[in-house]
Amino acid sequence: PTLRLRGLACRTYDPHTLVICTKLLARAGRLHAAKKLFASVPLSAPRWLRTSIANIILHNTLSRRGLSEVEQLRATLKTYAALRESPGFHPDHVTVHILVRAHLRKKAGMDAEGVRKLFDDLVRSGYPSGVEARAGSGTTPAGVKIGDFELPRVERPMRLREDVQPLYKSFVTAFYLHGDVAAARRIIGIMKALVAARWG
Repeated sequence: PTLRLRGLACRTYDPHTLVICTKLLARAGRLHAAKKLFASVPLSAPRWLRTSIANIILHNTLSRRGLSEVEQLRATLKTYAALRESPGFHPDHVTVHILVRAHLRKKAGMDAEGVRKLFDDLVRSGYPSGVEARAGSGTTPAGVKIGDFELPRVERPMRLREDVQPLYKSFVTAFYLHGDVAAARRIIGIMKALVAARWG
């Protein structure tokens, strides 16, 4: 069935069909077929489409069963590097979240101090730290690094529900796993303040 779905998507080039088929392929473990589908999308397609498909591939690579957290991280970074070589892929805040989440896994090697540093670096790069931040003003400038890996620059303004909250919730989970309750509560407080201020 997945092969037929992939063939249908490649024939129609309907954006929503492509996204649905990519999700079905990825969830079925057919990441190779999903990557071929990504490569088949014409450059004339809407800009968001190739990025959405790439993010689906990255998310499911990170979620692959049977791999350790370190192996999932390596596979995700390898897949991301390959996707970056493809024309028409423009990483967005969802991409940043997936890449950060891959590094935040406790067994991937980042300790509580490293998690704190990464969060502070993201705040300095434009992510909101409180209600004083202007709604939708954040971007992710080049230069935010996790070890030797540099996060992609994202020009599009952030949205609270779609971009900021999912990322911050990943940090909350990471801090609790490391036993850093104070840092987790700090981020929860930031999210509550942003919601109350109707940020983004």
